[in-house]
Amino acid sequence: MNRFHILGIIEYLSESNSLFKKGIFKISFQNEEDIESIIQLNPDICVVCFKDWRNKINFYQLTQLKLFNIKCEDWVAFYGRIVKFIPIDNLRPSYLIFKTHFNDKLSLFLEDIFNRFMAFFGLIIFLPIMCIIAIFIKIEDRGPIFYLQERVGLNGKVFKIIKFRSMIKDAELLTGPKFAEENDERITRIGKILRKFGLDEIPQFINVLKGEMNIIGPRPERPIFVERMKKVIPYYELRHIIKPGITGWAQINYKYGDTIEDGKEKLKYDLYYIFFKSFLLDLIIIFSTLKRMILGRRRF
Repeated sequence: MNRFHILGIIEYLSESNSLFKKGIFKISFQNEEDIESIIQLNPDICVVCFKDWRNKINFYQLTQLKLFNIKCEDWVAFYGRIVKFIPIDNLRPSYLIFKTHFNDKLSLFLEDIFNRFMAFFGLIIFLPIMCIIAIFIKIEDRGPIFYLQERVGLNGKVFKIIKFRSMIKDAELLTGPKFAEENDERITRIGKILRKFGLDEIPQFINVLKGEMNIIGPRPERPIFVERMKKVIPYYELRHIIKPGITGWAQINYKYGDTIEDGKEKLKYDLYYIFFKSFLLDLIIIFSTLKRMILGRRRF
């Protein structure tokens, strides 16, 4: 984890009197001279973290700091970069409005081409394994090889995800829709192996080729669960402003979740990926996912 040394705190209307221990340099930030005090401290970054920033922050003074190469950053972004997730309970709508930058048509086009190429390459590489898996699934109970299930994708559009069937036929006829549990009794013998190594997800390369998914992104949920979680988890719909993925940041950082509370925790990691997505972050997720698959620690 990154280590930071606090040089000082800007007090405004005595809002932060008791936040820091003695010895921390304090500035009132109520006149032009305060800018000089901040500059003399020579900080690398100034983090803005008022509870209610409207009509409180002197933005002109903050822009003066930029002239001296002092970076100003919203506390959400700063905190998120340190802990690698976004604290949704204290997230401001304004941050979401101005942070979203996902409509660059050229970037989206290039990303789509890259994902489809990787999916095509992945299907070729895994084709022999897919044939073997199909044979074992058919031998076990003579049921269908693939399982199609409705999931919510980009902009809330529903599509059918493709997976190798890992449960008994008609698994939900008696139970109805429910989260798949880690030790679900409905899972077949071959299904347990497939789930352990994440092999049941391989057919989703077809979803990527169809443009319904990316290799990396928030894992798509079923419509019935999305409706439930939208009612109790703030900003849950933000997961749908980018394409869902076969694997994602939440999958390599959080346990296998099967509750509403798990959905809330995973959203924190999904939002981190959405706001800080990069080629390097994608590589980290890909290599971490491959490592977990090889070690049998799948968290899809």
